[in-house]
Amino acid sequence: MGVAAGGNSTLCHRAAVPSTGLDTDASGAAPSCAVTPTAPITATEAKAMKAKEPAMATENFITLDSADCRTLYSACMERLLLIDDDETTREVLTLLLTAEGWVVTEAASGEEALAMAPSIAPEVILSDLQMPGISGEELASHLRSACPNKPMLLAMTATPKGNVPGYDGILTKPFAPSEVRRISKPPTTLEQDQTIDPTTFQRIRRAMTMPQLRALYDFALTDAEQRVHRMEAAATADDPTTLHNEAHAMKGSCGMIGATRLRTLASTLEDVGLASSMPPPVFPEFLREINHIRRMLDELLLREF
Repeated sequence: MGVAAGGNSTLCHRAAVPSTGLDTDASGAAPSCAVTPTAPITATEAKAMKAKEPAMATENFITLDSADCRTLYSACMERLLLIDDDETTREVLTLLLTAEGWVVTEAASGEEALAMAPSIAPEVILSDLQMPGISGEELASHLRSACPNKPMLLAMTATPKGNVPGYDGILTKPFAPSEVRRISKPPTTLEQDQTIDPTTFQRIRRAMTMPQLRALYDFALTDAEQRVHRMEAAATADDPTTLHNEAHAMKGSCGMIGATRLRTLASTLEDVGLASSMPPPVFPEFLREINHIRRMLDELLLREF
């Protein structure tokens, strides 16, 4: 979806995108977010269309107010639950982590964190080790039970320690906020792949205007999210056929837009299903990668324009 400034609101043009093979699901039915396909255009036509974009009538745009834009922006960011009984520490870390791209929710105690964690569904939980009430290994155990999305649990302490039972990693205060992302997304075999293949991206870019390109990726990533939820439901229902079909369809659509890592995840799931060799938790990893693609796309578009 293309975005252009307009007063106190953001104007988003709902542009048609070329057919990508994404307009049907595994059963052949069209998803609810389908965008009307059109024939690919030439680079000359794309330039001509781009030159006309500022003159488009406002009735061809949909208006989003500031609250809508904040909601859409937050949806593309990863959520972090910060637990610390010291108010100053929470304020400073929230400021720094927000600048790093996290959506931070604060909790002043383990009890407060347990009450809000299920509704927040954070990708990462960062907790002080020593606090009044529930803390340490006991808190980690309760958080894992309270969070079905299986977030990464990181402990923080002013006293250097080795591994802490119940936690996936530990940070010694003071630490750089970038360390949270480094530890929460450790290198894997997927790191050798590119989030968005530059050759594929440039090929699509040359064939489209900016609104069309944005609409294509928004549609493809929304479609991928829907498939992830269907795959998770199929896994819960012990339905390997649907799981395989959805993974196969996602593999193809991700290849079309150059989403290399996401395609690798889908391909692996298609090949082995939910075998014990699959790295848990597989479905949250899909969603994290989709959000990562959205952030990477924003960076690519900023460089392009």
